Amino acid sequence: MVTRLLFLWLALCASACAAPGAADFAIVRMNAKGELRLYSSAPLKRDATIWTQVAGPGDSTLCCRRLKVSELQPAQEDGVIAIDKATDQALISHLGTMPKDWPHTAFIGIAAIGAQLRVRGHGTRLDVTDAQGSMISADLCTSREGVHVVNPSAPAMGPRLYLWLGYDIEEPTCAPLGSQGALTR
Repeated sequence: MVTRLLFLWLALCASACAAPGAADFAIVRMNAKGELRLYSSAPLKRDATIWTQVAGPGDSTLCCRRLKVSELQPAQEDGVIAIDKATDQALISHLGTMPKDWPHTAFIGIAAIGAQLRVRGHGTRLDVTDAQGSMISADLCTSREGVHVVNPSAPAMGPRLYLWLGYDIEEPTCAPLGSQGALTR
């Protein structure tokens, strides 16, 4: 009896350890040539799925199109253009080609990465529910020189992911920084 209980306990522990992890976010950048770059804070796991925003009609954003991790390859960047502001580490760049049925236009959006995710989008926001039922969200906004991914439920943390664009943005959409260096809304 003890052996059976021990076996059952070990099986439950193993299945819990093998359960899919929480979702993570990345910045995705596409161009009119069909090139897609994904900037993530961690290496991509082979069993993960990538759900990415794409350009919609006019200046709208559509949610979401699916990519397989196998469709992307690690890529080198000249200098650091994307960072994780929480860790001050450079983001990992991945390069791929957009599927032919995607709009081939210049676009920057958010991607959700993980296994067994349910993803919904509303404009520049993604809401993601993982396999355990935990929900997290991310918003995309622009500052004077770049694009930020922020957590709308924890604005005091400030921007997390940042992509430098190399040119000035005339009308930033991020809320101004407060006295603590955090976004104010």
